[in-house]
Amino acid sequence: HAEVGMWNSVDAIFVATNFHKQLLCTNRPIISSRVHVTGFPIYPRHKITDMFDKQDSIIFPHRLNEEKNPKSFDILKMCLQDTDPDIACVKTFDVCKSKDEYYQELMKHKLAVSFADQETWGIAMQECVFAGCLPLVPDRLSYSEMYLEEFKYDPGTDVQAVCSYMIRNYHKFLPSWQEQYNKLKKAGETAIANQKVIMDQL
Repeated sequence: HAEVGMWNSVDAIFVATNFHKQLLCTNRPIISSRVHVTGFPIYPRHKITDMFDKQDSIIFPHRLNEEKNPKSFDILKMCLQDTDPDIACVKTFDVCKSKDEYYQELMKHKLAVSFADQETWGIAMQECVFAGCLPLVPDRLSYSEMYLEEFKYDPGTDVQAVCSYMIRNYHKFLPSWQEQYNKLKKAGETAIANQKVIMDQL
């Protein structure tokens, strides 16, 4: 109740996606006209030097909470050990001790995958795209409006087969990766400008 009171006492609430706005306005008594979709100010952190010098591997960039479904990644790893044992599967939480190590780790891999059941912006997957990873995300939550069709999967999809195909055909996906990169980068670059426009109107 304190949170709702705070939200209804301010002039504007900035959120990154339409999904997030709908989530707020559906589950809480918030005045919807005060909630504005502006994007999220996030930018590429490192320059990618060589898109072709990447491992045949899949990175799981999320925290290991239940809503991120790390067990689904464990299952994917076990299945790939049988069908494609040369494809490695790595969780950032297992190998990174600092934020810089995290960014450096992301740049090693060809593919990043998400199984998330809770996501309002998807910062981790966006960081993966900025690091040169192909993204593979469920067609739900904020992902549905943020990602190109070729990077989304539906319920019941054989994610293992899709991952193998994307790793083996990484170079074929690079034009779509560039389009996705540009889309996310533009959203980050315009977020603060969008917020300033709304503030000026207020």
